Amino acid sequence: PPPNPFTNISLRHLPPATARRLFLGFLLLFPLRLLLLSLLIPLCWALHFAAVFRLSPAALAAPLPPSRQRLRAAVQWLLPAILLCFGFVRMRRRGAVARKCDAPIVVAAPHSNPLDWVPVEFFAWSSVVSEAGNVRLPFLGTALKSMQCILVDRAADSKKAAVEAINARVAALQSGADFPQLLIFPTGSTTTCDSLISFKPGAFIPAAPVQPVALRFVPDGFDSSWVVSGPSLPKIFLLMMCQWWGEVHVTFLPVHAPTDAEKADPALFAGNVRAEIAAVLGVGVMEHAAEDMVLQEAAVRRGMPASVGVVEFAGLERAVGVSLRDAKQYLDDFSRIDADHDGEVSAADFARYLNLPPGSAAAESLFADYSKSGNTTALHFKEYITGMSLVTAPVLGAELLDRAFARLEKLDRNSSGKLRSSDDDPNGQRAGPRKVPAAKFES
Repeated sequence: PPPNPFTNISLRHLPPATARRLFLGFLLLFPLRLLLLSLLIPLCWALHFAAVFRLSPAALAAPLPPSRQRLRAAVQWLLPAILLCFGFVRMRRRGAVARKCDAPIVVAAPHSNPLDWVPVEFFAWSSVVSEAGNVRLPFLGTALKSMQCILVDRAADSKKAAVEAINARVAALQSGADFPQLLIFPTGSTTTCDSLISFKPGAFIPAAPVQPVALRFVPDGFDSSWVVSGPSLPKIFLLMMCQWWGEVHVTFLPVHAPTDAEKADPALFAGNVRAEIAAVLGVGVMEHAAEDMVLQEAAVRRGMPASVGVVEFAGLERAVGVSLRDAKQYLDDFSRIDADHDGEVSAADFARYLNLPPGSAAAESLFADYSKSGNTTALHFKEYITGMSLVTAPVLGAELLDRAFARLEKLDRNSSGKLRSSDDDPNGQRAGPRKVPAAKFES
C-alpha cells in the first residue's frame, strides 16, 4: 500500500542518541524557552490589541492606517524568537517574495504542524481564512482582527461565502489596496512531509496569480508532523522545545499566473502548482485528500486499523464520483462484513454477508468483481468502495446497460421481463431475493 501521510510513527523508532539529546534539552533548554515564550505571547497580544484598539467593524474592513500597520509589523519581527522557543534556531529563505498586486494569494505546502504559518508570515506578512466564531477567543480573536483575516460564518453556506470573500480580497489587492496577502494551505489538513496530497481548489477558484511556497521543517532527529495517527500536539510542542538545533527552509517560487486552461479548471491549476512545490521539495505527489483523514478516524472508531480508511480519496472522487457521505456509508457496510475487523474481507465473509454458500460460483464471481487487485483471498476497503460506487452510479452508460439486459435475459427463463425466486442463474444459485450490495455486470 502507499505510505500513509496521516501517520507519524517516528517516536517508535527514536534513536537512543536522539532520546538522550532531547532529555538533556528538557533539563537545560525547556525551562528557558518556556519562560521566553511566556513573555513573547503577551507582548504579541499587546501589539495586536494596540493595532485594532477602538476600531469599528467598518474600519477593520478597510486597510489599517500606516501607524497601526507598524504596530502589527512589530509582531512580525518577534516571530523568529517564537520559532527559537520551539527549537528552530535558523530560518533559511530562497527566492523572492512577490508583490501583493502581482500575487494576491500565497499557497504553502506541506502543512505539517501549527507553526507552518510562522516562517511564511515573517517573510511575507499575510492573513488567513478563519471561522468567524474564532474572533471571540482570547488572544486569537485579537490577532485575527489585527491580521485582517477573512472570517467565514459556518452557519451559512461557508464554502460559497469563503470563495466570495477570497474573490473580494483578491480584487482589492489587485487594485492596489493595502491589505495583507492571503496565505492558504491548500492541502486542507496536516500531513507528514514525505509527499504532497491533493490540493483543495479554493485558493485557485479566483483564477488569480499565486506564489507557491515550499516549506521544510528539519527537526533534530524526529518528525514534527502533527497528524491524526501520531503524537499529540502537546507532545509535539514539548519535543520541539527540547531539541537543540532545528531549521526551517522556506522557498518562494516564481509567481504562477494561470493559463486559460487553468482558469477554466481550478483542479488543473491546483495540480500544476502542487507539482512545482513537489519538484522543489524532491517528494512525490499522492491522490490522498483531507477526506482520507476523516475516513481514517472513522475506521479507528469502528475498531479497524487506521490504514483501512486511507483510500486516496481524491483519485476515487475523480474516477468514480464518490462523495465523503457515501464513503462513510460504505465504511459502515464494510465494517459489518469484516467480521474480525482486521481491514480485510475474505471470500467466505463476503459470501456469508450476501447469504450465499461460501465457495459457490456466484459468490466467487461477485467477489472477483469487487476485488480488482488480483487478490483472490481478501477484499480491501478501497476495492469495495470502488465497486460500490460503480454499480450504484446514478447514470449508467449504454454499454453497461446492454450488459445488464443481457444478464437479465439469461436469468429470465419465462421471458416475462421480471426475475422471480423460481428463476435459477446459470451457476445454480437462486435468483432472489438476496442481501446483495448491488448488481455488478461484467463481460
